[in-house]
Amino acid sequence: GLRVEGLESGERHRLRMEARAFDAEDERQSAHGLRDINVQGRYYTEDGLEITLGLGSTPQGGVLDPTWRTEVGLGWLESEQGGRLRLVRRSVEQSVLSTSGSEQAATTDMPAIAWGRVMREGVELEGYRALGSWKAEGSLALAQLKGEGVADNRMFEVYANALHPVPGMLEELTLGPTIYATGYQKNLSPFTPGNGGYYSPEHLLRLAAMARYQPYAKTDTGFNLRLDASLGWQVSSEAAASPSPLAPDAQYSIAPGRNQGLAATVDLDMRQRVNKNWRYGLLFSGQKSPDYSFLSTQIYVIYSW
Repeated sequence: GLRVEGLESGERHRLRMEARAFDAEDERQSAHGLRDINVQGRYYTEDGLEITLGLGSTPQGGVLDPTWRTEVGLGWLESEQGGRLRLVRRSVEQSVLSTSGSEQAATTDMPAIAWGRVMREGVELEGYRALGSWKAEGSLALAQLKGEGVADNRMFEVYANALHPVPGMLEELTLGPTIYATGYQKNLSPFTPGNGGYYSPEHLLRLAAMARYQPYAKTDTGFNLRLDASLGWQVSSEAAASPSPLAPDAQYSIAPGRNQGLAATVDLDMRQRVNKNWRYGLLFSGQKSPDYSFLSTQIYVIYSW
C-alpha cells in the first residue's frame, strides 16, 4: 500500500493508494496472480467533518475482466460519538467465482460459459457513542448484488456491540455483547451458472460475547495491534436454490436448510514502523460457523511521507 498525508492550517487531507497481488482458493477452484489497485481520498477537519472519495478496480487476472469499485462518504467524528454514511460499490470476495469469475468448458450441447464477479452496490451507515465507561458501535447496510451472468439479489446487514474495559487492564482489554444479523432475497450460494458462489442465507442471527485487545504502548515503539474475537451461538436458514436461476423455467431443486451451533470470529491487525517512511503489517481474518467458514491473510507494506 502507499499512503500520502499532508497537514495544513489545522486541516488534514489524506490520499491513500493500495495495490494487492494475491492468490485465492476455495473448494471448487483456485486463481493465481490476481491483482488490483484502489485510491481513496479523505478530507477532514478538527471540527470532525470527514469527506471520502474512493475509486479502484476489481481483481485483474481472473476469468472475467475487471470493473470499477467506488466509494463516496460523509462523516462526523468526535472522541465520544460519531458516524459515517457511505455509498459503495465493492467486490464480494467470498470465493473465486464471486471475486473474479469462473468458466465452464464448451460441450456438444452448450458453448463455453463465463460468469461471476459479483458487485455489492448500496448504502452503509455506521456510528459509535460513549455511554459512561461503555462504548457502543453499530452499522447498517442495504445493498443489491449483481454479477456477470449472475441473478440479481438484495440483502441487509446489521451489526452492533457494546464494550466495557476490564478493571486493571488499563482499558486495553474490553468485553461485551455483540449481535449480527443478515438476510438475502435469494439463495445464490451454489457455484453453477447463474449463481454467485457467495453465502446468501435467507435469515441469519448471531449472538456472541466479544473481546477487543488494543494495547497502548507507554513508549513510542512504532508497534500497533488490534485484536477482535467473538464466540457465540448462530442460527440461520437458507431458502431453496436453483442450479440455473436465470433459466425461464428455473427449478428450485436444491432443498432449503436450517443450521445452528457455535460460531467464532477473529480479526487481527498488526503493524510495525521501521522508520518515518516505512511500515509493514499483517492482517488476519477468520470465521468458523455451522454454515460458512473462511480464512484470509494479508501481508502489507506502507510507504508514507
